[in-house]
Amino acid sequence: MASPARPPPVATPPAPDPAGAEAVRLLGERLRASAWRPQRVFVSPLKRARETAEIVTAAAGVVAEIELTPALEPERRPEDVAATLGLELDGAAHALLVGHQPLLGLLAGYWGGAVDGLAPGELVALEFAGPVRPGAARIVERIGGP
Repeated sequence: MASPARPPPVATPPAPDPAGAEAVRLLGERLRASAWRPQRVFVSPLKRARETAEIVTAAAGVVAEIELTPALEPERRPEDVAATLGLELDGAAHALLVGHQPLLGLLAGYWGGAVDGLAPGELVALEFAGPVRPGAARIVERIGGP
């Protein structure tokens, strides 16, 4: 599979149990094996999202700093997240967003068309051929979830 030009994958926090954490760790190992390395990691400041980001980035071997991003809090709207992160994402070849449902499913749909929600611990890789804007992404891959 070709390396996406600008994919901001989005990952939802795992269930607060060992099985959920293990699923996210395995996702990180899969990302490590694919040599995927985001330059930026944007994370909701809520505890479960921070924990998820720490697990997946450690397992993936990601060295980018985790950036706490209030725009990824669960009560936000996709338009607000896009407005806040649009310019930040345009500057990164690869980025990781970690937040909550239903926001991240809505955001993936906002950028890439129809997404029928995300499962806990699921990752959706989006690719932008140009600037990050509504409807400009293509869904490259979905990993994880039930």
